[in-house]
Formats: sequence, structure tokens, C-alpha cells
Amino acid sequence: MDIQLKYSVVLPVFQAQRYIQLSVQRIIEVMDSIGAPYEIILADDHSTDGTWEVLKNIKAQHKQIRIVRLSQNIGQTPTTMAGAQQAKGQFIITLDDDLQHPPEEIPELIAAINANDVDVVFGDPKQRHHPNKQHPVLVAIGGFMFHWVFMRRYRKINFFTTFRIFKAGLLSSNGGTWSHLFFIWQLSPSRAMHTPTKHEPRKQGKSNHTAWRLVRHFSPFLWYFTFRMAAVLQVLLLLGALANYGYQFQGENLNLSNGNWILALAVLVFVAKQAVFAHLRRLEDLKGTITEG
Repeated sequence: MDIQLKYSVVLPVFQAQRYIQLSVQRIIEVMDSIGAPYEIILADDHSTDGTWEVLKNIKAQHKQIRIVRLSQNIGQTPTTMAGAQQAKGQFIITLDDDLQHPPEEIPELIAAINANDVDVVFGDPKQRHHPNKQHPVLVAIGGFMFHWVFMRRYRKINFFTTFRIFKAGLLSSNGGTWSHLFFIWQLSPSRAMHTPTKHEPRKQGKSNHTAWRLVRHFSPFLWYFTFRMAAVLQVLLLLGALANYGYQFQGENLNLSNGNWILALAVLVFVAKQAVFAHLRRLEDLKGTITEG
């Protein structure tokens, strides 16, 4: 008879062969101290430096470890989602493989979600340690747009981080609505919160966030935002066309050209919206991309 797992800890891993063993050991020590049944899922984003072989060795040493490998490099967020979809725990905890969010802070996330009627808790680093931040312009623009423009309705969240705990029932694979971890807007703002946590300087390796990977990191959200805005624009254009037709029919000169142009624009927006929707579905489709070790 299988034991019901309480927690699934998911780590997206990329080019981490030099330090992933230490990262896993720290997580194991923390989770063992909590005393509840758990698993650790290491999701390899198609590393090319021997990380997968290291993960197989780690799994052979620890029965609570599961490993999955992506057949191609798809980025941190979808890799995290790929691991989360394999999770068997009641709660899913995610953090980066470099452990700048220390695993010793995991009990803080657990305490917060147990003490509050919410579905998601984000770790809020009071002091961020990125002294050698790469691509500062891209990071600044992306951070400003995401946190202060698009996400203004979630004012209870100071910062959306990869260090979080959420109920597994949110995932579409468990009957919920989340098919992508960037789809926080599918959740009512009252169901999410943050709690203060530490953020440490990077002790091992270097950042894998190239300019292209940063663009890919934010792209699912930008595509979804485009989809939502296109839907609003489509409705406004249809209303404008109807209003124009009504105005023209009330007059003696039945010149419908303006309404026709507005209607044509609405059709174009609809086609573009459906194309964006199809692209979003492809981003979410992780079938055939996962190998479990």
C-alpha cells in the first residue's frame, strides 16, 4: 500500500553537475526534519554537461528521489511545470537548483500555507543577492512590466518568485485549472500571499540566464497577456461596428464603409487571437518531452 505523500519538492535543473549533489543533500536534511512523507523531483532541462548522469547516481542513493529529463531545452518555467505534473504530494514546493532561496526556509512556506486560507504562498526575499546580475536592462524591463503593470491586481504579493508552495489540486493534471505556472492570474488574488524568506548569494556555479533564456522565461506570460488584450479589443471593435451601423441606418445616406472596416478589423483580431491561443496550447503541451529515469 502506497504512503500518501504530503510534499513534492520540484527542482528544475540545468547544467548543474558540479553542485546539484550538495543542493539535494540540503533539501533532504530539511525535509527529513519536517517529518512528513515527501519526494524530491529533479527535472533536467536537457543539460549537456553530464548533469543527467549525476542525477541518476543521486536517485540510486536516495529512494525519495525521482528524476525526469526533457527531450529538448524548453526553459526554467515549463521544466518546473513538467516536474510538477509528475508530483504525487498534496503540496508542491518549487525552488531553483542553485539554492539562492535556501531550503532551510521551506518550513516558513509550509507554516504560512497551513495558517492561512490560501492556495499559494510565495517566498518574499527581503534582500536579493544578485551582485553580478546579467542583462540588467532586460531584467529591469521584464520585472517592471510583470510585477507593476500586469500583476497590479495581486497587491498582496510583493514579489513573484520561483520559491513557492501551492496545493497540487491547482494543476490541470489533478483536475485544477493550472496548466502553466505563469498562469497565476487564473487564481483569485485572495487565494495567494507571500511570506518573508531569506535570499542568499550564489555559492556554486554561475547564472544560466542568457538574454535568450530570459526572453523565453517571460514569453509564456506575454503571449497570454496578448491573448487577453486581443479578446478585449475584439469585443470593443464589434461594439463599434454595431454602433456605426445603427448610426448609418438612422440617416438617409446608408454608407456602411466605416462599419465594414471596423468589422474587418474585429475579424483580423479574432484570427490573431486564435493563433495566439494555439501557440499557448503548444507551450503547455509537455507530452512526449519527458523521460523518467
